[in-house]
Amino acid sequence: GSVDIDLFAECRAKEIGGETIVVRKTGVDSPIGRLVKALVLSKEMLFADLIEGDEIRLEYTKAAVVRGTNVTIGPGCDIGLVEYTGEFRRFSDAVVGCSKQIG
Repeated sequence: GSVDIDLFAECRAKEIGGETIVVRKTGVDSPIGRLVKALVLSKEMLFADLIEGDEIRLEYTKAAVVRGTNVTIGPGCDIGLVEYTGEFRRFSDAVVGCSKQIG
C-alpha cells in the first residue's frame, strides 16, 4: 500500500514500509496547526530507524536506513544509509552518510 505523511509536528516511528512512501512538510498554516505547534514546541520532522519501499520521496526526515527501488531524499533530510536498486536523487541540502546501489 501507500504511506503518505504530512508533517505538522515531530513524528517518530521505528519502521515504515509500503510500496509508495511520501513524507512532506505541508506548510499548512491553519489555526489548528499553529495551536499544535505552540503547544508542542516541536519541529516538523519524522524520525525513523528504517524506511523501506519501492518508491520513496522524503522531506524533513531523519532515518538510520532508507531502502528502496527509486529513492528521493529531499530538503531537510538527514539519512545514515540509502540502499537503492533503481534511481537515487538527493537534494543539495540533504545529508546522506552513505548511499549504495544494490542488486
